[in-house]
Amino acid sequence: MLQKYAGFFVSLPLCITIGSRIVEQPNAAIAQTLESLPQNQASDCNPELVECAHRGLTRFAWSAQPIPHLISPRRTKILNPQPLIRWLPIAGASDYTVILEGEGLSWQAQTATTQLRYTGGMPLKPSGVYEVIIEADTGASSEDEPIHPGGIAFEVLTSAEQEVIATQVEKLAGDTRAIADLYLANRLVAEGIAQLEQLWQTAPSASLALRLGNLYFEQLFLPTIAEEYYQQALEQELSLAQQAIALVKRGQVRAVMHDSAGAIDFWQQAQVIYSRLGNVNQVEALARWIEEEQEFL
Repeated sequence: MLQKYAGFFVSLPLCITIGSRIVEQPNAAIAQTLESLPQNQASDCNPELVECAHRGLTRFAWSAQPIPHLISPRRTKILNPQPLIRWLPIAGASDYTVILEGEGLSWQAQTATTQLRYTGGMPLKPSGVYEVIIEADTGASSEDEPIHPGGIAFEVLTSAEQEVIATQVEKLAGDTRAIADLYLANRLVAEGIAQLEQLWQTAPSASLALRLGNLYFEQLFLPTIAEEYYQQALEQELSLAQQAIALVKRGQVRAVMHDSAGAIDFWQQAQVIYSRLGNVNQVEALARWIEEEQEFL
């Protein structure tokens, strides 16, 4: 049986290929990587295309073992120097230890919940780069997560940057979607997602579910959360093109999570829709993915 995903692709501004092995970037490179994150969801590539010049088949390393994956702040810049830290629960865990490190700081706290706000005595430094580690009393740790290019650190905006953002937010007069766009354009991924999830509570839509799914999948590398949004997209009123996109993305999630049969099934469903739409290019692109994925069955 083939060794699955010894190499992988990541949907960042340009598709990154990491040879035949996972490469760990040193901490010094994390800030630079944060700078290279996509500025927003808009692109010059038609969002209805399966493949774009800069968006290949999104694949990254993933482990099926129980891990308290950090949700936020993760691969983002932040406004609030006292961020709310959130993570995925672990079955059987009754207590979590939260460790925040970086810039000479090492803060630790315990909680029985799956979120905790940083309230340490030392304020997080503007432009400082930090990383959060979650340890469950079951022995599982967020450090068990496979290494991703750029890691999962976060960076605090400078005071000047915060002032600029605050001024721009004020001009948007409470327009949640516009504020989310502003945050994402400035690499404030966590804040942008928070705004979009707030909008989701009052005005859910297929396009919004797809956007949230893409943010969790392509930027944060959290396939389980992304899959929930892609499924939500399929449950909304949506066009045939949107339905095909949601099926393609669900297939990508299944592929990352080592479910090749599931991935192929979703991609075949998407092929049927693209055939109805007369989109031969997308049918052929999916055929290539299916052929490659069959090698892992």
